[in-house]
Amino acid sequence: MDNSSADAVPESPPAGFPRIVAHLIYDDVDAAIDWLTEVFGFRERIAARHTEEDGRTGRAQIEVADSLITIGRPSVHGDSPSRGVSSMLYVYIDDVKRHWQDAAGSGATIIVEPHTHAGDRRYQVADPEGHQWTFAQHQRHGGVLRRSSLPVDDRLAARSSTEDARVCPPARPPAGHQPH
Repeated sequence: MDNSSADAVPESPPAGFPRIVAHLIYDDVDAAIDWLTEVFGFRERIAARHTEEDGRTGRAQIEVADSLITIGRPSVHGDSPSRGVSSMLYVYIDDVKRHWQDAAGSGATIIVEPHTHAGDRRYQVADPEGHQWTFAQHQRHGGVLRRSSLPVDDRLAARSSTEDARVCPPARPPAGHQPH
């Protein structure tokens, strides 16, 4: 009897999964799936959907090009983002201008307008439950990032308001967002 297959160490991560899988909490997973697939053009792995006894989706897998995001309802693993932004995702895409136009045209809440920073053309958007998404298209090597010896507050005070507007367009909070 050959026990080699029983003793084999499974591949990690398993086939079809990236090394890092982000998990986002949504109060309404079904609405999140609809919104993420319609507005951002993501794809759901339908076969991986977990349906609860009440008929609502409890957990799902969303494909983003060669990456994967899992989404689920509030549980012991995390609370709802409606009580505060719990995460932000940085997603590289092939055509940031078209993506921004599609998202804005779909009524998405644009937090930061498209701009270039550190070699990436990017914009930031909030989904209906307040998760922050930055979509970026790498355009060039941004050079070496250097740390300043000044404390953060001193660095911010030293920047002019014109420089701030050029580097990062003004942010708009998502509709209904309440500061803590």
